[in-house]
Amino acid sequence: MTNNNNNQSNSISAEAAQVSSLTPEETRKILTPFAFEIDKSLFGLPLATPWRRGIALLIDFTVVAMLAHMSGDLLALLVAITLVKIGSRKRAEQFGQQRSLRKRFLKWLGCFIILLVLLDNVPKIIDGSFWQSNSNISVTLDDEPMVNPNTELKQDSETKPQIMQDKQAAQGQEIVYKGVAWAKGFIDDLGLSFGWAAFYFSVITSIWNGQTLGKKLLGIRIVQLDGTPLSVWDSFGRYGGYGAGLATGLLGFLQIYWDPNRQAIHDKISSTIVIDVKLAKAAQHSGRHAGIRIKSNEEIS
Repeated sequence: MTNNNNNQSNSISAEAAQVSSLTPEETRKILTPFAFEIDKSLFGLPLATPWRRGIALLIDFTVVAMLAHMSGDLLALLVAITLVKIGSRKRAEQFGQQRSLRKRFLKWLGCFIILLVLLDNVPKIIDGSFWQSNSNISVTLDDEPMVNPNTELKQDSETKPQIMQDKQAAQGQEIVYKGVAWAKGFIDDLGLSFGWAAFYFSVITSIWNGQTLGKKLLGIRIVQLDGTPLSVWDSFGRYGGYGAGLATGLLGFLQIYWDPNRQAIHDKISSTIVIDVKLAKAAQHSGRHAGIRIKSNEEIS
């Protein structure tokens, strides 16, 4: 019995020594505990109530619906500017990081998208100004030859049945064309809506430190459990979790009513919670600014 206890204690100490020897650098070859780290200063933060989160989400969806009616070129331009900003050297220095090859690629990709948007729209702008400047063009009509009324009536009576058949065939084709055009327009609008939604819930959430327009108005904020700020990629992953909520028949959203920490399925996926900023400030909680500060290397180690 004593030998078993000694062996167990030796194995535990060996595991502890192995964990302590791990560095914060993620190699993606072994399981490390840093991805599951929880900032202990977050304990005790007041959680946002379901009705606040629901109203904030409705406001955000309304904003996305309004953005969906805007040009796709504007969306592409905003995405490109975001990529350039993510891959900039200034942003890397701000976060205490070195600019990697991946971030350089993102910056050049953003520049390439901007170039494509300009090449596609500048000629249209030039052509539009040209046609507007030459809109005052006089139009002349050729004199039509005189037609005998009796001959015209006879031709009408002979060609009227054929004209009716042609009209009926044209109406049938027009209905088909309208259906195809409606389907294509619906698909284009749907894709554009998803694009604006992804941009809104990713970029705006990151820029406003865990808040969208709806969350800012309702005084709530998204906070990562490790206490680090939400990046664009983190926010995009959380937005992707909305799809899981829809796939579960909205149960993924409704689980905030019975989850201990009021985490919806997208919160589980992205390791986030939603806090009530006003209550946290009123209580002078030490973690009320969580999600804004950046951890130092000493805190991580």
